[in-house]
Amino acid sequence: MRSLRTVASAALAVLLVSGVVGCAASKVDPKAMVDLHGGLLRPDGSAAPKIAAGLFRAPDPAELLTVGLTAGAALVSCLSKESLPICKTVQQQRTDANGGYRFRMRGSDVQGFFGEASFFSLAASLPPAGAEVAGPSVVSDFKIQRTPTFRCRL
Repeated sequence: MRSLRTVASAALAVLLVSGVVGCAASKVDPKAMVDLHGGLLRPDGSAAPKIAAGLFRAPDPAELLTVGLTAGAALVSCLSKESLPICKTVQQQRTDANGGYRFRMRGSDVQGFFGEASFFSLAASLPPAGAEVAGPSVVSDFKIQRTPTFRCRL
C-alpha cells in the first residue's frame, strides 16, 4: 500500500513539473501595470458601443490545486486589495461610445502560479437582430506578454 502511495505521489509530481516546464515564462514584470485595451467593430466596420466585453483568465493547474480547492480561503483572499490572480479570472465591462474597452491589471495578474504567461480569452457578442437566434460574436485567445491593442470585428 505504501509503495502505491509513493508511485502515485511521484506521478503527480511528474505531471505538475511537466506542466510547468512546457509553459512559456511571462515577460511581464509582476509589479508592472498592464493596460489591455482595444475596440470592437460591427461587421460593417462601425464601432460597437455599449456591448459587454468579457475577459477570462484561465487558471493554471497549480492555482487550481493550491487555491481552487480551498474555496473558503480563496473567497476571503479575493476580498483583499492585493488579491490573488485566480480571483480575477473573469472581468466584464461595456464598450464606450467608440466601441473601446480597457482592462487594467497588475503584472502578477497575467501570470500563473510559477510565473508562466497565462492564457486569456476576450469575448463579446452583439444582440440578435430580427429572427436571429444569436447575434455575431467574437472570441480571441491569447497570452499577455505586453499590452497589445486588439481591434476585434464582430
